[in-house]
Amino acid sequence: MKRLFLLMITLCFMKGVSAQEAVDLGLSVDWAAYNIGANNPEEYGVFFIGGTKDIYNPQTKIKHLVLPKHTADYSGNPDYDAATAYWGDGWRTPTYAEWSELIASCNWVWYEYESDGNRICGYQVIGPNGNSIKLPAYIKGFLSSGHGAGYQCSTPFHNFKYLYVFAYFKEKKGINKYKHMIKHDILHTFPTRAVRDK
Repeated sequence: MKRLFLLMITLCFMKGVSAQEAVDLGLSVDWAAYNIGANNPEEYGVFFIGGTKDIYNPQTKIKHLVLPKHTADYSGNPDYDAATAYWGDGWRTPTYAEWSELIASCNWVWYEYESDGNRICGYQVIGPNGNSIKLPAYIKGFLSSGHGAGYQCSTPFHNFKYLYVFAYFKEKKGINKYKHMIKHDILHTFPTRAVRDK
């Protein structure tokens, strides 16, 4: 019951932030300042099941879910896109091309610090026009070492109906830092950073 109450509070909050700040990085689309469900740019917010607008509940076994069979990009489709469903107002999940543009056209600067005994880290992504957003990292021991994160992308991977491309980034021992796009099983869960057309 407590978990259900917290989930309802989260949903109400998400409905109330449709006026989310859009940051113009000098790219083809504007990027949201926060993840969906986050209270500030360094929180990772809520996790969604890939290819759906469903919030991940640890008490629900993923194998019991009925998942959509996408054959086309679902960005902007409120039936599946969490950003569109919860924020509206033109917000949607980024496509493969939009994530690729963010990776290739921006300067990515790693940040990390301690707060109340917790390590806060991620990338500050600086656009060609000097404006920036923060993408928080949340996975300890990501790909064997370091910290990293995966983010929802709306584009299917070729003809595999249950494989999607996700944006990944990682910091390893403060030296080897990289970001790239990889395919990932739709059953996995990731936060969403929304975009909006200019």
